[in-house]
Amino acid sequence: MAGLTTAFLYLFAIDALLSVVDLALFQVTGLHFLIVPLSLLMFALIPWAGLMFVLMVFLPRLPKRILLSVCGLYAWEVLGLMPLPLYATWPTVAGIVNLLALVLSVLIFAWLKAKTGVYQVTEAWLEGRGPAFRWGHLIAYGALSTLFVPLILASYTFFSAVSTLDHFTAGFMQLRLDGLYSLERVYERADQRVHLIGMMHIAREGFYREVLEALPVGDTVVLAEGVRDETDLLGDFNYGRLAEAVNLTEQSSFEVEGGPSVIGADVDVAEFSSSTIDILNAIGRVLQSETREEAIEALLGYGRVAGESEAIEMIWHDVLEIRNRHLLEKLDEALGEYERAVIPWGAVHMMEIEPGVLGRDFVPISETERQVIAFY
Repeated sequence: MAGLTTAFLYLFAIDALLSVVDLALFQVTGLHFLIVPLSLLMFALIPWAGLMFVLMVFLPRLPKRILLSVCGLYAWEVLGLMPLPLYATWPTVAGIVNLLALVLSVLIFAWLKAKTGVYQVTEAWLEGRGPAFRWGHLIAYGALSTLFVPLILASYTFFSAVSTLDHFTAGFMQLRLDGLYSLERVYERADQRVHLIGMMHIAREGFYREVLEALPVGDTVVLAEGVRDETDLLGDFNYGRLAEAVNLTEQSSFEVEGGPSVIGADVDVAEFSSSTIDILNAIGRVLQSETREEAIEALLGYGRVAGESEAIEMIWHDVLEIRNRHLLEKLDEALGEYERAVIPWGAVHMMEIEPGVLGRDFVPISETERQVIAFY
């Protein structure tokens, strides 16, 4: 068992060192020269880490602090290294994790040298740590693993989702244990106000009613979201069937009797690239599928379209950036005529819209929270 543990730790150290070298070479040449050996190492070490974790349940002699730190790092990598990718580019994230692994390797072998006199796990040292097997250890460690591993995984998944949603919506959509919540933020500049409301295309019925009832009266305009399609480039694209399937309501118009003026502030689909239009049509076919088989076939079609056109990056540019710029232009026009402008747009748009509002010398003055979806 000493040899198996030592081999695992040495391969971990080699993986960390080669990863740091490969990233350094990539920064200089733009090429990953060591991608093949690193891939082979990862292919071997991930299941090996799982094996070592299981062996710790049965073998109390194994150095748990060392092995848990290594297994934990590999588990973190497999689960996406959240939340680091939200705040740094992938080369930076890889650099941080690779350096962390290298430092951990140095500390592990320094600790082994102090404990065993050599840079490895020895059988004599393991024997000195107690009996090879204990029922009490098996029951206690097994019970704790059964209890805490799922709890840790569930907590990690939940908080990763919370962080991701908060990041990509600028905090306008928040995930909690009891449901999904939207924020409305009000900004003021002299005698003018802008209301930003994070929206979703489907929600509980009461959410849309609450938004409509809270619209300010008086000299107010709603800059509505909704891509135009004057040349019929898109097929049937709506969220009604999806909303019905999950017992929610599709978003309706903001035009209500006695309510504020409503202006379409979105672009025409003709401004999108052809690849984006293809992907949107593929998504539309998924949304309109009546059976599971149709949905699967439509999803496969979406995969083919996205893969062939290599247009995933264009979606962000077309569906978000172009529309956000157009909206901010419409906001400038609206503020020349109205005292208040309400912008109820998809929450993911707020990453760019809010800085645009703040850049026009508006300051936040209030915040209102509404439940979009209730989990129970």
